[in-house]
Amino acid sequence: EPPPEDPEKVVAQLEERVALLSLIYDEAEGSYFQVVIAEEVERADEVRAQWFVDRRSILPDGQLRAVAELQRVVSRHPASKNRLRHLIALANLYASLAREYVEASPPESLNFDPAEFQDLVEPAAELYETVAAHDGTPEKLEAARRLEALLAFTLQVDGDRFTH
Repeated sequence: EPPPEDPEKVVAQLEERVALLSLIYDEAEGSYFQVVIAEEVERADEVRAQWFVDRRSILPDGQLRAVAELQRVVSRHPASKNRLRHLIALANLYASLAREYVEASPPESLNFDPAEFQDLVEPAAELYETVAAHDGTPEKLEAARRLEALLAFTLQVDGDRFTH
């Protein structure tokens, strides 16, 4: 069944799923099924976050809610095998928001606020740096390259601000 379009209904539907999974989680203690159930709970949280990320431009306070939902996934599943992927997803959102901000307020315009831009770029860079510090993972390479791209983007923005 496709998710509803009302944010409250989406949250309620996914919270109900997590509640049902939590009931059987305790019954499966010590078994392989407990791991599978924990992954299903994580997947429900990922679906919820992605729903808000995908609709951030049309929901009231959509950007803030999308960030909060991805932060929720990261904080609720710190021991997950997908933890680094979650951190990259959050960093990617911050980087996308920074690019969207620059598109809406070009650096050479009076509407551009360097502090607001920095508030989007810094968390992205910090998250990419965190993931890039994990040796032996494919996420390390991805995060390092994305960090390089983000830094190149910030240099371009700074260049646009000061050369025009």
